[in-house]
Amino acid sequence: MLQAINQLQFSRYRRNLLAGACDDGSLYTWDTNTKTQMCCFNTGSGGHSAPCTGLVFSPFNQMLLVSVGLDANIVFYDVVSNKVVKSMASADPLTSVDLLVDGSTLLVGSSRGRVLVYDIRKTSQPVSSSIAHQSAVNRLQFSSNSPNSYKVLVFIAL
Repeated sequence: MLQAINQLQFSRYRRNLLAGACDDGSLYTWDTNTKTQMCCFNTGSGGHSAPCTGLVFSPFNQMLLVSVGLDANIVFYDVVSNKVVKSMASADPLTSVDLLVDGSTLLVGSSRGRVLVYDIRKTSQPVSSSIAHQSAVNRLQFSSNSPNSYKVLVFIAL
């Protein structure tokens, strides 16, 4: 059965590596040069048990891919060995994700309007949490103004 794809993203290191987050909770990777599926991470392989709603390749680590889902989990994948590396639970269903260029600051949006910031090197608990809106945070991303200053852009459902 075909599933809706919620988000697609190319790797920053391997331009032919494409990942997709799906409504059934699966996360797929494809090689666009050979037009073949490389891997499918689903519930059985440590993936999400509810819709996978966001994903991001690390801008710092060529092996790392991170996804979030409505099962309130953040899942970390090694796309070289095709393994789930780590999973972290959140209190809210999660809708969007981005990584800062430092490769360790993770920004996550929730269906309850919350924006969470994690340092993935140190803890599985957010270092910061704030209510951004009364409805779901559908998309968010870091935006660089200068090498030492970053803004967070938050997109919400109206």
